[in-house]
Amino acid sequence: MNYVKIRVMILMTALPALMVLFAAGNARADKKVKWVKSPTGVSSLMTLSKDMGKMKRQLKKETRDYDDIKEAIVGLDLKKGEASDDIERRYGSPAITLREADGGGVKWVYKPASSSYFEGEKAYLFFDGEGRLVKWEIVEQDNKKRSVLYSGPAEDPR
Repeated sequence: MNYVKIRVMILMTALPALMVLFAAGNARADKKVKWVKSPTGVSSLMTLSKDMGKMKRQLKKETRDYDDIKEAIVGLDLKKGEASDDIERRYGSPAITLREADGGGVKWVYKPASSSYFEGEKAYLFFDGEGRLVKWEIVEQDNKKRSVLYSGPAEDPR
């Protein structure tokens, strides 16, 4: 289950509880708030708690996979031409997969939980149409600039 689906599930399950809190927050001081017991309130909070646990586990996995692929890039363990299936088996799944419109290639994005999709450190792997690794890079990105920290493949000295 991806991060966006988890966020939507959390919003939907927490909605009854949030409505009660909103009503309480908007009540005037001189007026008593009538608390309404929601028939789904407790189960919604339990579902929210379980979903938060799933989300935390997913974010930890995403960070672990990022750390593994970063270590492989920095340690020069990746080789040009490696199959995407082999890389995924060894280093974990990317946080997001982007396909070129013409079907010519694929870009994988690995990121730690501390980074967003728009800012922070990320690792990119680029594959050709046959799923073979073409190049890779680790970038640091903020609102104003994008800095490449590592890139490859390294040129063969032969």
